[in-house]
Amino acid sequence: MKIQQDAVHAGVHYESGLGENEKVTSVMLLPAKAEVAWHLGQYRAWERLLLSGPADRGVRKHFEDSGYTLCVLMGERTARLAADTAERYLGLRQVRRRRVVSSPWPPVTRGRGPCPVRPSAAKERSMTRPPRTSPAPSMPSAPAASPAPEEAPVSVETSVSFTVPILDVGPAVDRGRRPVKAVPGETFQVTATLFGEGDMPVGAEAVLTGPDGRSLPCVPLHELAPGTDRWGADVTPDAEGRWTYAVEAWADPVAGWRRSAEIKVPAGIDADVMLEEGALLYERAADGVPHGGERRTLLDAAEALRDELRSPAARLEAALTPRVDEVLSRHPLRERVTRSHALPLLVERRRALFGSWYEFFPRSEGAVVREGEPAVSGTFRTAAERLPA
Repeated sequence: MKIQQDAVHAGVHYESGLGENEKVTSVMLLPAKAEVAWHLGQYRAWERLLLSGPADRGVRKHFEDSGYTLCVLMGERTARLAADTAERYLGLRQVRRRRVVSSPWPPVTRGRGPCPVRPSAAKERSMTRPPRTSPAPSMPSAPAASPAPEEAPVSVETSVSFTVPILDVGPAVDRGRRPVKAVPGETFQVTATLFGEGDMPVGAEAVLTGPDGRSLPCVPLHELAPGTDRWGADVTPDAEGRWTYAVEAWADPVAGWRRSAEIKVPAGIDADVMLEEGALLYERAADGVPHGGERRTLLDAAEALRDELRSPAARLEAALTPRVDEVLSRHPLRERVTRSHALPLLVERRRALFGSWYEFFPRSEGAVVREGEPAVSGTFRTAAERLPA
């Protein structure tokens, strides 16, 4: 499909269809929104968004405008690069096509036709529809053209996938092509840029995996400077070998609720709704905690949020205790969990921290010095005897 588009350069609009004798100065052309939208359409990221009505068309426009804006700001020159940029930064994923058994009923005609029917209603209608009998005789007519093959249905459950972006994971040597070096017991800092969707808080951990596939206890990341979206954590390998390290991030709905509840409940804005929402979140978090005192702590906090004998402020205060904070720090409620690519780490022997090959001189190793006699230089053979040291 060839798309007719106009060129945009430095805020100047050039119409297409110039005459043969008209000349235009060579400029860098940026793709029009229509072409960006067409390439983004290859991912079919908004297929399920159009099923619920015109209200979700704004979401599609948001994707188109975002892709075009990223193209302009980052200097991308083709619509395909703009589409790839939008996929990386907006979290779009290609749709997994899944073939299903085709329906025995004729397909709905395209263009103007009856309004779409909800899947549940269609299912009920199909269950009550009588079985089709033999076709009625009809008048002879011209042979009909063979029907066009139908496209395989697309699974709308996986058409859009929002994740937590994890950028600039470090330390990294040559963008991760070469390993970072350390020695057993040496501590280094793993850093990354993290941000959530809108104002949703995020959490993250550093995952350090040893040569045998064993992972050390995950270390929570903390924000290095407020407002910078730069996070970090200190990790320490404990054995020699080839390790890997990565960053795992997630959206933290409990932290987002607590921030809103501390504002709305004291002000009396939707207090009952906020407290019930917090109780549901605490119950979800308790499902991921082993049975015992920690699980009981979260369930007690959920019950306190539903205790109507207390005032809303007292119910909220009972759910924001240091004990609850401690349990949630060890067992956070995670949504949209995302893990970065694993980066290599080479853990060498401890002497590699302060020794190098160029500090070894064969003529000095094995040299013989006697009083009153000239010194005898060492050889490679005598130097080899010192290699185990």
